[in-house]
Amino acid sequence: ADEWDRRLLHAYSQLWLTPRVVDAGFEFHPGYGSSESGEVEGHRRHIEGLPHRDDPALLGLTAGADRSLRTAEAHGVLTAVLSVEPKGDSHEATREEADLEQVRALRATLPTAPDPGAVRLAMKALGARPLHVALRQEIEQMRR
Repeated sequence: ADEWDRRLLHAYSQLWLTPRVVDAGFEFHPGYGSSESGEVEGHRRHIEGLPHRDDPALLGLTAGADRSLRTAEAHGVLTAVLSVEPKGDSHEATREEADLEQVRALRATLPTAPDPGAVRLAMKALGARPLHVALRQEIEQMRR
């Protein structure tokens, strides 16, 4: 930590780490008091009762800064939504259509599945050597 970090931590400590924060009725900001419960469940209920949307003044922000933040968040969400929308016009294929076409082309090059009966007979003719047993197990696994 550099000198500025130490100064900031010292300033916050002097302001907030004092016995007065546990006094009844103490509020960090209007509507943001400390829990008076001595039980974990009481603290949880207190936290759940806090506002879902913080007042910008709580963080020292103006209403304009809050609007800017919310606008930037909305822009980020809309950008993410638009990025997953299919691209292209009606004449060219979308990314999804191009992927499906490539899958179909690759599937056409795959060999046909071997006949299980013919494989069983061929394996029986080879005998029960360890390598053949392992090969048979691999073929059975692939068929599942």
